[in-house]
Amino acid sequence: ASDLLQVRRTASGDSARFMVEKITIVADKQLAWCWAGDGLSMAVGEEVEKRFETIELQDIRRFLTACVEETVKRAVTPKDCPSWTGGSILVVLSNESSPQLWQVGFRADQGDILALNVEKAKGAYVVSGDECNLAVYCLSQYLGRFPHPKPTLDQLMPLAAHTVLNAGHLNPNYVDGLEMVLCKDGHFERVQEEKLSDLR
Repeated sequence: ASDLLQVRRTASGDSARFMVEKITIVADKQLAWCWAGDGLSMAVGEEVEKRFETIELQDIRRFLTACVEETVKRAVTPKDCPSWTGGSILVVLSNESSPQLWQVGFRADQGDILALNVEKAKGAYVVSGDECNLAVYCLSQYLGRFPHPKPTLDQLMPLAAHTVLNAGHLNPNYVDGLEMVLCKDGHFERVQEEKLSDLR
């Protein structure tokens, strides 16, 4: 689940708000990705999508690192995008047995990578974007109340929607809207507006 708000800062310090889909499904590559942050995050996701082919899973960390490095080298220059500093992307690799979720966080300044972290997700959930939002606390509290060993997607969808929507109530300048993609039996499915309306 993700919000839809993109906030762009200009060189003069002003900001503009746009509603955009942040989750991209690339069905023929069994790949989905979601970005949080600024335009650099979106550019890294596009680089992953462009360069991704069937590769050995043990090479994923190196592949994702190379995508960040290439994007930062190519895209981050003071004249082209002075306000691009980074963020994160989530990358889901789908297959019939078990999808893999990778989180890539990065910071850059004028073509130099200041911080880069590429991790295979562990635990029950991953938070990206406004990670300090109090809505994340609610997520952690409620997730432990589901039946074990695993809650179903139908049980998790209202919690995911609630978390994103509450994050927007708590930080409306940077979080707004709702979109959701499910991964079932190795296939991605975008949740339609009618179902999202039921979750609001």
